[in-house]
Amino acid sequence: MEKHHNPRLNRFQEITANYLHTQEGRLYNYLLCGWKTAAQAERDLSLRISNITVFKRNLEKKGLLWVGEEVKCPVTGCKANLITTNPTLVSFDKLEVQKDQADLKCQQFQEDLKVLSESIMIEEQEKELQLAEDLEFLYESMMVEEQEKQLQLAEDLESLYESMMIADQEKLVQQMIDLNHPHQGTLFTT
Repeated sequence: MEKHHNPRLNRFQEITANYLHTQEGRLYNYLLCGWKTAAQAERDLSLRISNITVFKRNLEKKGLLWVGEEVKCPVTGCKANLITTNPTLVSFDKLEVQKDQADLKCQQFQEDLKVLSESIMIEEQEKELQLAEDLEFLYESMMVEEQEKQLQLAEDLESLYESMMIADQEKLVQQMIDLNHPHQGTLFTT
């Protein structure tokens, strides 16, 4: 019988295989075997302890690492916590504590997200209000400018009309003078 080809499963297996070849993946595999100390992992995997610390933190964030009791390390002789990535080795109480911690982190994250969302909404409302005020101010300034232009135009037209009236009056006066004194300035010879 032929196996059904599942590209997602194949991709997952490929990613998993690639991950397991990384230093962090090697540490993950090593800790699947049982409870170990960081110094044991450093010795057996030839990894630097600073890298192991980073990998431990990464695995903890992913929920893949459990910290056990404090024991005397067989490598250093100092007290050290045991660690593992095998959940079947972890007591139910520890799993419950880790679940509770994850729930608290999730709840805190949701609260932080809510606060962030509210602050973004307030910021957006403030921006919209400022934009509305800016548009209103711009509209009012345009209206004032338009009114000033219309007032200036009216004054210019009135001035032009007055000067045309004065010019017409001067012409009328001249015509009246010409009518009253038609021969003024001309010499009659008899």
